[in-house]
Amino acid sequence: MMWASENKYDEIISKKASKYNVPIALVKAVIAKESSFNPKAYKAEPQISDASRGLMQVLFRTAKGLGFKGADPAMLFDPTINIEFGTALLAENLKRTGGKVDAAIAAYNAGWSKVRANDAPRKPDNTFVNQSYVNDVQVYYAYFAGKVTEPELKEYAKSKTWAGGTLPVFF
Repeated sequence: MMWASENKYDEIISKKASKYNVPIALVKAVIAKESSFNPKAYKAEPQISDASRGLMQVLFRTAKGLGFKGADPAMLFDPTINIEFGTALLAENLKRTGGKVDAAIAAYNAGWSKVRANDAPRKPDNTFVNQSYVNDVQVYYAYFAGKVTEPELKEYAKSKTWAGGTLPVFF
């Protein structure tokens, strides 16, 4: 196990992933990257007058846009609520990108491109502006889907490179 709590929220993740038709392994991968499975994770986002909260680091305004009715942003620290709206966002991103997992992951973290419809922001070389984030989530996704072993994941985590050079396309 890479994260001490990586299986702690499996029941909630399974229910929400099923509800929104998002792969369980992808939800767990986003949680791993965003909070390392810490439900109290918090990151102030002063440039947008908001903050990322909880397991999936959901912004209050994003949750509201997805139908969250709560008045208190602290409610997003509740794992069930957080996973509900984080998974809803992943589902929306996957739909908007036509199922392109890499673009959906990039948009989860960086938002949407102002020049390309239904795509995350990219650099001139066509990689995502947050490519290292996308790579991490894709490797974690492969780990939770059983396509990467724990030793492979540990080696990747140490060096941020893939043995043999190019990061494989897992999905």
